[in-house]
Amino acid sequence: FLLPVVDVATVISGVPASGLPGSTVTGSVVFSNAGPEDAQGVTYSLSIGAAGNTPGDVQFTSLPPGVGATFDAATGVVTLTGMPTTLVVGDSISLDFSYTAPAADGARIEVTSAVATTSNDVVPANNSALASTDFALNPPVAPSIPVPVMPWPAYVLMLVLLAGVVRLRTRQIHH
Repeated sequence: FLLPVVDVATVISGVPASGLPGSTVTGSVVFSNAGPEDAQGVTYSLSIGAAGNTPGDVQFTSLPPGVGATFDAATGVVTLTGMPTTLVVGDSISLDFSYTAPAADGARIEVTSAVATTSNDVVPANNSALASTDFALNPPVAPSIPVPVMPWPAYVLMLVLLAGVVRLRTRQIHH
């Protein structure tokens, strides 16, 4: 028998590339099926941070009815409950979240998501997503162009030469 042909995907959006330590970060994870058939045996995964490097106060601000999300602060793994094992063509499931960034300067938090199916997924490249935020007290600044500095004797020499040129010009004008 032939497996249904599907295109399940996941996308992470709204997560900033950089932020301040201790700030609140928000984002969304979307799982979807572009078809052309219903996806069967669908599984989902989501992590916010990793073991030894997890953010604080992870909240899920918007979940579909019947869906639950529990964050494990030790591992960063989010346990999703109530997610459909069949994802109908055109369906998408959106999970909005927020967290408090680590207080440490130089920290990075990665958010990863993945979706899999027992159906024939014709575009497996879009089955995982990654978004990361770097936290720094002093975000990188564009490099400045150095201005050459001359020692003071060079300024004196320049003034003497300039005065000599002005004198010569003045003589040429009067003669």
